Amino acid sequence: MNEMVDNKSLELKLHRKMSDLPGCDINLEFVKNFYNELKSLNNEAIDYELKNAQELYKDEQLKNIEEFIKNNMKIIVEINGVRGEMLSSNNESIFDNEKLPNHISMIRFSNEVLMRSGYIPGNVIKVEFDFNRIDIFDFRESPSNRSGNMSQIFIAGNNKSWVEGTYNNLINVLKDKKNISNLLHKRNIYDLFLWFIIVPMDFYVLALFEENFQNLLYNLSSPLRIGIYIYIFIMFLLIFRITFNYMRWLFPYMAFNIDKNRIRNIHKIVLAILWTLIFSPILSKIINRIFSNS
Repeated sequence: MNEMVDNKSLELKLHRKMSDLPGCDINLEFVKNFYNELKSLNNEAIDYELKNAQELYKDEQLKNIEEFIKNNMKIIVEINGVRGEMLSSNNESIFDNEKLPNHISMIRFSNEVLMRSGYIPGNVIKVEFDFNRIDIFDFRESPSNRSGNMSQIFIAGNNKSWVEGTYNNLINVLKDKKNISNLLHKRNIYDLFLWFIIVPMDFYVLALFEENFQNLLYNLSSPLRIGIYIYIFIMFLLIFRITFNYMRWLFPYMAFNIDKNRIRNIHKIVLAILWTLIFSPILSKIINRIFSNS
C-alpha cells in the first residue's frame, strides 16, 4: 500500500469540530442505535473519500485506493472494562451481553484506518464515552472543579458542510439522552452548596451542641471547648464532602446502564437515608426557627 501513495495524499485541507460530550445516561439499546447512526455517517465519509481519491489518483493506483477505502474505512468499536478487559470489532455482535465486561469504563467509536498503510483518510469520526467514576474517598482533587471526564467527539473532513452536519447530528442525538444530574459535575457547584447551605447548617449544629451540652462544656477549659467546636465544625464539613463525592459517584457525568440497576437503586436508598438522617432534620429546624421568630 505504501508504494501506491504519493505526496499528493498529504495535501489535505481539513475542517474540524471537536468538543466534550454532554453528560448522558445511556443504555445498550442506545449504543447499538448510535453505532448504526455512525455507520450511516461513515458511508457518507467514504463517498467523500472516494471523490478525493479520484482527484489524486488514476488508473490502477486509483482502483487499489478505492478498494482499500471500501474494505478498511469502517466504524471500529472498542470497549474497555474497569478490570483491563478490552473488546474491539467492526461488527454489531460486539454488543452481545455475554461478551461485555461486567463494568464498562469506556466505549470508543472510530473510522480511522488501523493499518499502517501510509494512507491518510481525510474524513474522520471519533466518539469516546468515558464511564469512569470518581473515588469517593479520594480528597486530592478539589470538589470545586468540574468532574474529570474524557468523553469527547472529533469530526474532521474535506467537506465543511459534512463536518458540521455530522457533528450537529451526533450532538443532538446525545442531548436527547442528557441526564439531569449534570448540575452535580459543574465547576463551583460544591462551593455554592458549601457556603449557602452547609456552612450555615454547620454553625447551627454548633449552636445546638452548645444548647444541649452547656453544663458539660461549662466545666471544661476554654482551649478544650474551642477544640471541640473546631472538631465538630470540621467533621460536619467532612461528612458533606464525602456525601458530595458519593452523589457524584452515584450519578456520574456519563452513565451506562447495562442491567436493571438493582445495585444503583440500593445506593440511591442509602443516599436518601443519609440525607434524611443528617441534613434534612437540621435544615428543617433552621427553617422552623426562622419562621417562628418572624
